[in-house]
Amino acid sequence: MHKFNLKTFQLKGVNFLAEQERLLDRIIHGHIEETSAHYHFAAVSTFYAAQRNANLIETLNAGVTICDSKPIFKLMTATKRNPFYMRGTDFMRYALLNMPSSTRHYFYGATPAIQDKLKVHIAESYPRVITAGFLSPLMSSNPLDFQADLKAIKNSKPDVVWIALGSPKQDFVAENVAKILNVRAIAVGAAFEFFANPKSEAPKFIRNTGLEWVFRLSREPGRLFLRYLFGNSYFMKVYVFEILIFFRQRFSNKE
Repeated sequence: MHKFNLKTFQLKGVNFLAEQERLLDRIIHGHIEETSAHYHFAAVSTFYAAQRNANLIETLNAGVTICDSKPIFKLMTATKRNPFYMRGTDFMRYALLNMPSSTRHYFYGATPAIQDKLKVHIAESYPRVITAGFLSPLMSSNPLDFQADLKAIKNSKPDVVWIALGSPKQDFVAENVAKILNVRAIAVGAAFEFFANPKSEAPKFIRNTGLEWVFRLSREPGRLFLRYLFGNSYFMKVYVFEILIFFRQRFSNKE
């Protein structure tokens, strides 16, 4: 395996991956420090959760954290940082098309109904992909249930485990799966749902504006209202603070 140094930038303690040469190709082909790497696509909700949980910051920084948020991307661009931005769903599409054909993929997360549709979508849209298995976990806090899932995943001998459990749960699970099973574990949020039900994904023009969260909120207000209320309110404060600090430093350097 070829090693390369990852460039990152920090926002309130979270190290986000920076744009760099041939980055996607290096990730896709596993040219990262170790095969047991774990990847996290972090939106504002993940960033907000990390501010309230030091263990989550530690988990994100132990892995590779990719900006999955137009607002975070715009803030970093405005303050002259160079973030790598990609949605988890788009990365999953790209990876399934471009990873080596011998790669064995395991899909862990979402409901049984979504998993059934996901199987059909993968088979029809990505016929070259080798699927090692699909598993919808029990909604349980019993650690023994997770151990049983780990055993099932291990027995399938995957190279990559895609995880869709919602953040921050999926981030902790991804770290454990990567370390225990020595595989690449990738936390991709709502990607399984979007693959299974394409109409549930915001149109591209909405995603490009950074208002995908509004589209999702309109579809699932009961589940997402509080998440966006607190997360987005907090990020607005961070945005203003970071912009003020940036321009203050800029003007100080000119004096």
